[in-house]
Amino acid sequence: MALDDLLAAMREEADSELAQIEREAAEEEAAIHDRACREAQALEERSDRDLTARLDAEAGRRLALARLDSRRCLREAQEEAFREALDASLDRLGELRGEARGAELLVGLIHESRGALPDAGLLRVDPRDEGAARKALGGADVEVRADLEPTAGGVLLEDGEGRTVRNTLEHRLEAAESDLRLRFAAMIDERAREHGQ
Repeated sequence: MALDDLLAAMREEADSELAQIEREAAEEEAAIHDRACREAQALEERSDRDLTARLDAEAGRRLALARLDSRRCLREAQEEAFREALDASLDRLGELRGEARGAELLVGLIHESRGALPDAGLLRVDPRDEGAARKALGGADVEVRADLEPTAGGVLLEDGEGRTVRNTLEHRLEAAESDLRLRFAAMIDERAREHGQ
């Protein structure tokens, strides 16, 4: 349930940021295009046919370069928006720590990890999650160490044979990044089609 909330929040924030990015990119492309066309037209009116042909070629080259630059700017802005959405989602997930949903999420991560590595004897957690982790284990024969680097939430489960299960929110977002990136790109494409771009 938390991942669905995360994706919904990311979509909402990405929609807003994407709309702003698209407007700015479209305005920039239009301004560059208008300048190039005005320059080409002014020169064309003063020049003979050969000069006009050369200027048309130059205007086309400049327009192509402007479009490339505009697309590069848009890609960079989209990447920045994607990163900001991920960071904001992770921040929001970290804020759940003080809420009942945060405790439920931690319990779910612990049980999921123990299901993957049932013989593990060491559970490492962020110091802020120690109490909730001990409560979630309910007296199970698992040592709890509150020495995991600060996380938005989650656990690292280890057994005595070197096997580990890293089940932190950061790790889960990282694992889902490819899928999230594809969804983000699809959402951007859909928005662009809606705006006729």
